[in-house]
Amino acid sequence: MTDQMLARHRHRGAVYALAIAALAALAFAFASALAASSASADPFCGGQTVNTSNWCYGAQRALSGDNAYGTSTSVCVGWDGIFLACSSGPGQIATATGASGVHAPVVRGNAASFTTAYGNTF
Repeated sequence: MTDQMLARHRHRGAVYALAIAALAALAFAFASALAASSASADPFCGGQTVNTSNWCYGAQRALSGDNAYGTSTSVCVGWDGIFLACSSGPGQIATATGASGVHAPVVRGNAASFTTAYGNTF
């Protein structure tokens, strides 16, 4: 191999390495932007006791849905006093979607006995 051919070979390798680094940086920036734009969970009524007669409302907030579970019975979730989904049993998550606005999330137990509820909005 001549010196000129060797120089071109090294230059080509450096260009490939630079292109790979640029693509990796672009992929990282894209993944970071997606993660930043996704909605995050916002807890409500964590650890409150609820049943069919005793509901727990979270503070009014912008949300597109909510979910919750009860530790000893099933629960129902929704917003603004309207229940849209119920879990199938203790520890199972009930999820209601479609709010897309400012609402007060709400959870209630799905039995006369009390359960400890944990909810999130998204």
